Amino acid sequence: KIKIKSLRKAIGQMLQDVFMFSGSIKTNITLHDERFTVEEIDAACEYVNANKIIDKQEHGLDEDVIERGENFSQGERQLLSFARTLAYDPTILVMDEATANIDTETEKIIQDSLEKVIKNNTMLMVAHRLSTIQNADRIAVINEGELVELGNHEELMVTCETYREIYKSQMGLDLKEEKIEKPAFLAVYCILFAVCLLTVFHVLNFAVLLAITVIVISIMDRKILQKPDYALLATFVCF
Repeated sequence: KIKIKSLRKAIGQMLQDVFMFSGSIKTNITLHDERFTVEEIDAACEYVNANKIIDKQEHGLDEDVIERGENFSQGERQLLSFARTLAYDPTILVMDEATANIDTETEKIIQDSLEKVIKNNTMLMVAHRLSTIQNADRIAVINEGELVELGNHEELMVTCETYREIYKSQMGLDLKEEKIEKPAFLAVYCILFAVCLLTVFHVLNFAVLLAITVIVISIMDRKILQKPDYALLATFVCF
């Protein structure tokens, strides 16, 4: 029979909202447990890349922390919480929306740390941000309290429409940005191309030159013809 106390010792957690106590960075990591040595604290901080935060502080581990850690950013508080969790070397790590409220840079730092942690620990992750769980061995898709599908990322992209739509909606933001930039880049490129043609073949009739420019634009990206402003700009430069 497993005792509740023993079970709790084996489980560490990282929550969406991190609570920091008034005191120092050191006491927030050890929770006033005097059994921890400075070397063990440093090792835990370095393992999750929290040492980058501590090295910037004037007093290092002895830097003051005010109530709720208001003198640190959300990302910094999350990294220190991560160090606090791993200092106790849990067998099972539970992450409940741990990366939901942090910036992209801090998320990447935590992701790098998780890749190391996952090799030696069991991790249970709750997340809406699929970039956090994409590399998990098993992903459970839950909708309105019911299990919809179970599998890894590649399997769910094929078998689960709910997962696929969420993934497309989140990844589609980046794709949309690329589509915005692409026509503008092509327009500039085609305008320069038209100017070169105008310089070399200045004796050509304007209508012929315009036709060549439009054909080049069409070949490079047909979608650009749907943008009258780009075509008009190219025409103006040719003129």
